[in-house]
Amino acid sequence: MLIAGNPVTLKLDRIVLATDFESNSEAATRYARTLAEHFSATTTVAHVLDLAVAARSEASMAGWPIEQMRQNCADKMGAALNSFIHRSLNVRGRTLESFDPAMAVVDFADQINADLIIMGTHSRRGLSKIINGSCADEVIRHAKCPVITLGPKVKKSALANLSLKTILFATDLKHAADEKVAQAFALAQQSAAKVYICHVVESRGESPFESERVPTGIESALRDLLPDSTFEHAPECLIGFGDVGEQILDFANKKDADLIVLGARREGPYFAHWNKGVVNAVLGEARCPVMTICTD
Repeated sequence: MLIAGNPVTLKLDRIVLATDFESNSEAATRYARTLAEHFSATTTVAHVLDLAVAARSEASMAGWPIEQMRQNCADKMGAALNSFIHRSLNVRGRTLESFDPAMAVVDFADQINADLIIMGTHSRRGLSKIINGSCADEVIRHAKCPVITLGPKVKKSALANLSLKTILFATDLKHAADEKVAQAFALAQQSAAKVYICHVVESRGESPFESERVPTGIESALRDLLPDSTFEHAPECLIGFGDVGEQILDFANKKDADLIVLGARREGPYFAHWNKGVVNAVLGEARCPVMTICTD
């Protein structure tokens, strides 16, 4: 496939499944198995022992004994690996120990040159998020490879089989948008999927007439991202108005998207005010997996 004159191919040889072995990670584990089977990829199941909650000694009154944490991890890791082995998939396990679980995942993915990170999320909000933080948020913002996140509302039907019939790519039309859309189209071509490229014009209190006027150049900029290659299903452009996160979710629901791809700069419009930002909102409500592709 050619985009902007450069050949783009889809490479998915090494997958990192970042898991805490809790219920929120079950969907991510199932999806990782499905992707690994489809692409014949090697999966590394990575779990981070959070040293911030580990007891300093057996006599400590706070925290979990580190040896108990290691044993619990070993037991759960074995079960997770067996679920891949039973499908004859290439898999390995890696237990990390860190005071910063998110960066431990990011650094490990860098070390093995991972092509993709997959993880689940609690989609914490409010006080719970402030206290506990969100590992997914930090991984997305710092990972050098794409990250697929499965939120709490992902449909079970999206997990068993890799049925990528419809992909929604949402772009801010900045920050190497052509490179990001190339990856989305490569995935679409691999799966014979229909692609919708969308951009949302954020409302800022204008009149109804003004708020739905397409700024000059938006339509042509979206069309410039469309590839010259022939697709089984011709890509289409969508333009929305209003709240960015809500509009992306609305497009995804109306088009019955099997995957949402968000392309943005880490500190760009889609990542500003992270706790209330677009990515966090989409992850919390999306009914399908969400892939984020970020650049500096």
